[in-house]
Amino acid sequence: MPYLGDLALFFQGIKKTLKPEGYCILTTEISLQESWHLNATSRFSHNLEYLQDLCA
Repeated sequence: MPYLGDLALFFQGIKKTLKPEGYCILTTEISLQESWHLNATSRFSHNLEYLQDLCA
């Protein structure tokens, strides 16, 4: 997920297509501050609480 910032649309798509009892496995760089931000390396970091909210 380091090349996507706001993941709301991504998770909307996952919720529509993921079958019951299905899995969505992904990796991201962790942000300890805001929901997500662009790092100096041009990669995005995401806050754990932000990701948990999107999964709910």
